[in-house]
Amino acid sequence: MRQNEVAIIPLNDIVFFPGTSLYLYLDEQYLIDLALNSIEEDIFVGFALASSYQEILSSSYISRPIFTLGKPELIDKREDGTCEFIVKGVSRAYTGHITQEIPYIKCTFEPIEDFPMDKPFFTNGRVQFLREELQNWARHNIPNQHQREDFLQATSSLQSMVNHICMFLIQDLHVKQMLLQNRFLDEKIYLLSLLLSSSSNFEKVVGIEAIKRFEELEYEQLLPQ
Repeated sequence: MRQNEVAIIPLNDIVFFPGTSLYLYLDEQYLIDLALNSIEEDIFVGFALASSYQEILSSSYISRPIFTLGKPELIDKREDGTCEFIVKGVSRAYTGHITQEIPYIKCTFEPIEDFPMDKPFFTNGRVQFLREELQNWARHNIPNQHQREDFLQATSSLQSMVNHICMFLIQDLHVKQMLLQNRFLDEKIYLLSLLLSSSSNFEKVVGIEAIKRFEELEYEQLLPQ
């Protein structure tokens, strides 16, 4: 595989964020071989949202401009041939040119990072609110105390906290993909606090639609020229 070229595994109804972990079950041999080869060669695999099975069949998921680079680790191989992996998200990347379509997509890529925070007024009081929301989520979803403490310790940094909230607390796939594409950490903090603090379903729907429009406009300005 050439430098800055990566193979893509589509994730059905999942937006994968850097700094988070994902359990992945593969039963297609060509995808299992891809994951095992990445482990052997110590190279990245790209993970892109596929919002339907039809998107997987048509490979239209690759039209999304940003995906997450990760490194799989083999956990278990079952008698039926299914392999269980844990994938650790490393960074995001722009989709470049497609270099292979069969048996899986390969494309060139450009790693990207968030811009430094330049709108601190967006985050006033909101970071603590988001941290409390994540702690509440962990209390309800991670019953084992030691595992919960490990999880909260792993999300102690601001970037990690935001990525885990995007991954686990936001449900709308379109919004999650838009958040993945947003490179402004302070804006993501503001938008997440807006979504999670909405007191009614109507407010959440209005907020989600506003975020979609806002993010689409913002993203157009961030594409590489």
